[in-house]
Amino acid sequence: MNFIVAVDLDYGIAKNGGLLARLPGDLRFFKQKTLGNVVVMGRKTLESLPGQKPLAERENLVLTKDKNYHCPGATVLHSREEVLKWIKDHNISQEKVFISGGAEIYQLFMPDCCTGYVTEIKHHLAADRFIEKINQSSQWIETGRSQMQQENGYGYEWVTYQRKHRI
Repeated sequence: MNFIVAVDLDYGIAKNGGLLARLPGDLRFFKQKTLGNVVVMGRKTLESLPGQKPLAERENLVLTKDKNYHCPGATVLHSREEVLKWIKDHNISQEKVFISGGAEIYQLFMPDCCTGYVTEIKHHLAADRFIEKINQSSQWIETGRSQMQQENGYGYEWVTYQRKHRI
């Protein structure tokens, strides 16, 4: 399983329910990585998307505690176990699954992930939601880094991490 996320220097991922920075190049990177695959997100992340609609050309799994929640175009599930069962029942390869937010969802599925695609934004952006600092974790190793990108006044790099025991 993979996770994909953009973080600031403090490993912040969001502020007031939205993205930390508008980076069209990073949105294209996210789309390129996830297109044709399965994305797993929480209800709040789904509702932060344009039109509050599932991502096109991807299987969207939305995790919520609200048993009455419905979302056309997405599969709504209510626990980590239901998500893992859905993936197994649909014979989906773990490499085709991308955990994509928010903070609670990353925390819930991080133990299941082997690869991380992290956009490191080289700024402190006063985030109010954070994830584990895998760049400081003994469990993860950096296996790739892009050249520095510049957009809308922000510098960022795409960094790939692998869980050490899976290499």
